[in-house]
Amino acid sequence: MKTTRICLRLTTASLIVAFILSMFSMLYKHTSPHVSPIANETYYRWEAGSLTSTMEEGYACITMDENGYNNLQCFDSIDILLMGSSHMEAIQINTEDIVASKLNELLPYNTYNIGISGHYLPQCVSNLKSAIEVFKPQKYIVIETASVLPNIDEMNDVINGKLAPVGGPDSGIKGLIQYVPAAKPILNQVLEWANSSSKNSVGGILKQRF
Repeated sequence: MKTTRICLRLTTASLIVAFILSMFSMLYKHTSPHVSPIANETYYRWEAGSLTSTMEEGYACITMDENGYNNLQCFDSIDILLMGSSHMEAIQINTEDIVASKLNELLPYNTYNIGISGHYLPQCVSNLKSAIEVFKPQKYIVIETASVLPNIDEMNDVINGKLAPVGGPDSGIKGLIQYVPAAKPILNQVLEWANSSSKNSVGGILKQRF
């Protein structure tokens, strides 16, 4: 009986600590697991309607749209499709202030954003055909890039269909653990450590943060 009581107290204390740490973690940074794209328009996206909060490089608390991207709304017809990496995704600022929202305010066109962290020019070009088929932009496609001098080897990989993906859906334990906000930062630290201490293929797989 004494052992049972001790185990119950330890379990209760652990749950309370996990709850408190999760509250702090959600204030600092919280995202849903990555899920499969609609049809390969990106390598992954967020859960539809999921809450994202972050205090990294700014503060924002936003809700992803019904497609799992950072937009105020979805449109039946899209005029301008925005693609790019974290700069275009912009989860560090409120959705009202992202490029897509500002263009919707300034232009008589429906602008839609599918920017996702890690999707640089080669990744966007690789996914371009699928993005056009899914969202059918009527006028323009804008791809944000960190450099106007693309890596020739990467672009050759795009042309030959050999570009390595930057990440994918979070399934199994990797996906489940992300529903516990307190566990997510710890797991990220473990992945960063594994990536920095390993130069083999496993280290490459672990590069993608949550």
